[in-house]
Amino acid sequence: AYQTTPAPSFNCSLTVDELREGFKMVKESTASSPGGLHYGIWKTLITNETAFEPFALMIMFAFRWSVVPVMWEKVVQIILAKDVGQKTKITRIRRVQLLDAGLNMGFRILFGHRMLQAAKKLGVLSDLQFGARSGYMCISCVLLKRLSYDIIRQLRSTAIAFDKDAKACYDRMIPSIGVILARGVGVEKSVTTTLANTTKRMKFHVKTAFGVSPGCFTTTPTVAILGL
Repeated sequence: AYQTTPAPSFNCSLTVDELREGFKMVKESTASSPGGLHYGIWKTLITNETAFEPFALMIMFAFRWSVVPVMWEKVVQIILAKDVGQKTKITRIRRVQLLDAGLNMGFRILFGHRMLQAAKKLGVLSDLQFGARSGYMCISCVLLKRLSYDIIRQLRSTAIAFDKDAKACYDRMIPSIGVILARGVGVEKSVTTTLANTTKRMKFHVKTAFGVSPGCFTTTPTVAILGL
């Protein structure tokens, strides 16, 4: 069951060394940063302490004081076909959002690692949740399902299997609810405020074979609060 009262906040402070290690681990070929400061440049910066530290301090300051740098506001959407080589249907496309590398690294450390670790300690995550968790693989879920079916068949037991494909679930996440849930597992207010403010100010451009659109669309207050 989910926490009925907020959990004690865990450490949400970033350090220069953590950011350096994060950029060292990421693949240079990973697409990022519509503003031009992509992972290749970050990997060059981490080799020079004097050059890297000002950029690292900017990321640390933004998450500590809920200040959104202008370069974090630009997002590029890329539409990819799920079925390569076939006539693409509108229902068979994948939309990828390219965020600034610095913003993405902060999210990666604070939400992708620390928040999930905190949620695991609180028992919020189900043992049957295999997605977006370190140490869990999709094939493990498939193996568990296959073995369960084999045991049911061998024992000739009566069973009910419920398969739920949360189609486009990440596209349907409500920002305001996500912030409340993050606070519930101990994410500090300054970090969730940074997330909410960044989402509210994002300007979405679309990239096609003809380049990046000069115009953009923005998030309305209704979308930020209700996800509509």
